[in-house]
Formats: sequence, structure tokens, C-alpha cells
Amino acid sequence: MIPELNFNSSDFPNTWKDDIRMNFLFAPFRERFINPEGWDGKMNFWTTTIQELCIKSQSPLISQVSLCAALHRKGKQPQCLDVVLDNMFRQGLILSVDEFNKAANLNQGWLRWGLDVLVQKPVVWGFSSVQSLLSWSKKDATYVVLSVVKDLAAKLLKRYRDLVDTKWTDTAVFLDTFREECEDICPMQSFNLALIQLQNDRNAVVFEQDGKKVIKFKKVDEKKVLPLSQVDKGILSLKSAKDTLINDVDELEEKILSCTNSIKQLLKNGYKNKSMMMLKRKKRLEIILEKKTTALDNIESLLYRLRNTGSEKLVLEAYKTGVQAMKGTISGELNLDNVDQVMSDVEEVLDDYREVQATLSKPVEEDNLEEYEDELKELLSMEVKNSSQVMTSDEDLMRRLVALRAPPEVSPPTKKSTKSKGIRVPDNLL
Repeated sequence: MIPELNFNSSDFPNTWKDDIRMNFLFAPFRERFINPEGWDGKMNFWTTTIQELCIKSQSPLISQVSLCAALHRKGKQPQCLDVVLDNMFRQGLILSVDEFNKAANLNQGWLRWGLDVLVQKPVVWGFSSVQSLLSWSKKDATYVVLSVVKDLAAKLLKRYRDLVDTKWTDTAVFLDTFREECEDICPMQSFNLALIQLQNDRNAVVFEQDGKKVIKFKKVDEKKVLPLSQVDKGILSLKSAKDTLINDVDELEEKILSCTNSIKQLLKNGYKNKSMMMLKRKKRLEIILEKKTTALDNIESLLYRLRNTGSEKLVLEAYKTGVQAMKGTISGELNLDNVDQVMSDVEEVLDDYREVQATLSKPVEEDNLEEYEDELKELLSMEVKNSSQVMTSDEDLMRRLVALRAPPEVSPPTKKSTKSKGIRVPDNLL
């Protein structure tokens, strides 16, 4: 069965609307020496377009047949994809499913480094079911697009780290649980491919623990994925018991609710004995439910304590480091005896300083205050006397001014007007 590709029409490049250009791109390849630039441009177009469409549609598996069906345009299919896929294979952009699976098996030696200690082997799996569904003829060969697989693996790793920050605190989780958390990223087949890529990149390892597949991720500060520790196994065992108890509690609650409804219906119909038997059954179920609930609460409490052990250890280490730093700072001269001696010296110096200040603030010689007061009184009486004398002289001046009389006004002498007479000039002078 060849994987079906569903590309969104909006994801195609703008060149897809150009009929003349696309007729050239859909045509078979000619010899490269005829037009090297045109050959390279055509190859780059198809290589880029196929990878981008596969990434956007999250399609890690392709074949020539599926690509031709997905890239048809106006009733035509590209006649050059065989050359394109062969070139992409040579460049290492795609691998056949068989080659990809072999690459994963080559890493199995690295994945099995904990076999002797853990008596278990990491699992490289998932392609047996995929391969059985594929037809392995040359024409229909199925390839893995590495850029898509790496993109999916990066998204799975990011999803795990996001869950660690918000929901989980464990590096090892059940694979089924993790797959459910990643259903919105990729389907089952793509998930298996991305999982193998995570193992090839040494970011995660898949183990088998008590018949269940477990995936353990590499921590940020680690260079490789460590084997399952006893703490990891204990947490996984508790989580498995927790999931079982949750299912049991849900079933018991449904049964108790069903018993309650049955009792009401029997009483309504008058079946007292049957309702009494159903009530006893309900009580027994409630006792079991209480025990299951208590056990579930205990397991959750243990998980909480185990998960906080790491942070508590970090706090303890921080305390130890702080104590050592404090000891280093107070060693040498900074000890209790030296500090007491210095503080005593400081108090003695301050006392001497206060005595010096008090001495300097004293006057040089004592003044005779009574003598100063007598002199002030004398000056004050003199000031009053002078002011009264000034007032008397002023009053005297005013009286004198009033007694003064203005002199009588003297009119200026008036001159009689004289009329000038004419003088006759002798005729002999004219």
C-alpha cells in the first residue's frame, strides 16, 4: 500500500499558476549539458517544492506514484519525478524505508549499552508493521523524507519538554501515554518514524519495562540518555498502579450509581426485598471504593514525594554550598574574638571623641553677666532720655514756626509812560 499524500492547494508555490513555466517543469529532463542552468533550476524547484509540501502536510513517506497523484495539474502529471527522487536520494535528502530502518539498527549497539545491567534491551520497532503494508517494487519504492522526520522529532521533543514544565517531572514515561499526548502532532505511522529519529539523534531511548514500552528522554544537562534507574522503575510501577486504580475507581462509581438508580426503581415498584439486597451490594461497593480511593491517594502522595526529591536535593546542595561559602568568608581575621575586640576599640574611640567634642565646646573664659546687664540698663535709660529731648526741641521749633509772620508785600514802582516825540532832521542833512 502506497502512502497517500494530501497537499493543500494554498501551499503550492506561485509558479504553479504559470502554465508556460509549469509545462517546462512537468516535462521530462533532458541531458544536463544541453542547458545546465535550466536543468539545475528545474531540479531545485522540485526538490524544494517536495520537501516544503511534505513538511507542511506532515507527510514523511513519499513515492513516485503518490507524488505524481498529488502533484497533478490540469489533468497532467509531472514526467520527471523519477530523476528528482534519484537525485534527492544521492544527496541524502531521502532514504528508502529499508535504508532508514537499517540506520536505526546500526544504532542498536549504542542503544543496548545497558543490556547487561538492566537485563533488557532498547526497542527499535514500528517498521515491521509499516513494511508489511508497503509494496517494494522499484517503481513504487517508498522513501522517508529526512527533513520531515527531523521536524517531527523536534516537535515531539518540544512537546515532552513542555509537558515536563507543566504536567510531568519524569524523564521516563509510558510510550502509549506519550503517543496520546502527541496525537495532534502526527499520526501513528509518522510517530514511529519520528521516534526512531529521536533515538538516532540520541535524544531518547525506548525500553521495555514489565511488558510495556517506555520512552526515556535525555535531560538538558546530560550528554546521553541514562539507563532506567531504580527511581525510574519505581515511579513507572507506581504510575502503572495509579492508572489501574483510577480505572477501578471509575468502574466502582458507575456501579454504585447504577445500584442507587436500581434501588429507587425497585422501591417505586414495591420490591422491598430486592431493594434491600441491592442496597447491601451498594454498601459493599462503597467499602471497596473507599479502600481503592485511599490506596490511590497514597500512591499520588508517594509520586509527589519522589518527584520532589530532585528539587529537595538541589536545595540541600545549595545549602551546603552556602555554608561552605560563609565559612570561607568568616575564616582568618573574621572570627568572633576579633570582631569583639574591634567593636570594643570602636566604642572606646567614640567615647574619647565625645569627650573631645564636649571640651572644645566650652567657652575660653567666663563672662560677668551682672556687669553686662547693668551696662545694658544704662544704655537703655540714655536712649529714652535722648528721645525725650529730641521731642522737646521739635515742639519748640514748631512753636517758633507758628510765631513767625510773613513780611508785607511791596508793590514794585510803576513807571510813567512817555510818548516819544519825532525829531526833525535838517534838510541839509538829507
